[in-house]
Amino acid sequence: MAIDNEAQSILVKDIASYADAAFDETTSLGRSAAKFNEVGQESVKQAKLLAEKNAETIKALGIIAEIAEETNLLSLNASIEAARAGEQGRGFAVVAEEVRKLAEQSRNATESIKKTLNEMNKAVTDITASINAIEAMGREQAGAAERINASLTKVVDTSKELKASME
Repeated sequence: MAIDNEAQSILVKDIASYADAAFDETTSLGRSAAKFNEVGQESVKQAKLLAEKNAETIKALGIIAEIAEETNLLSLNASIEAARAGEQGRGFAVVAEEVRKLAEQSRNATESIKKTLNEMNKAVTDITASINAIEAMGREQAGAAERINASLTKVVDTSKELKASME
């Protein structure tokens, strides 16, 4: 079945039009993938900042834990001195025991906070790995969009050449 030149010209024009539309869509897809990668990179940056702040907080907690330990030792020494003082040191022994309890509570609180921060650091690490994987997929999609655009450009160019040869 032969198609006359005018019908062929219309078909070629339609093919070029469809290819142009597909080119526009894949270009838009490529831009979206690039923007997606930018957002992913910013998310990784923020996750790293959070991890750094967690590390600083853990370091500060270490100092607080050391102070709690020193306070505990001081309360122990105070208890010993109160015991040596006998009856006159009883009131001081009660105070020393309360200081020891506060030091213990401080130590327990710092351990609990440190555990929570370590869990947060693990979550940040996991999130960063996921974002990196998503970024890789975005780069792959952007590359595929570029390759499709290159192919569509060839289709459009070939259609134009074919149309020109038919005129």
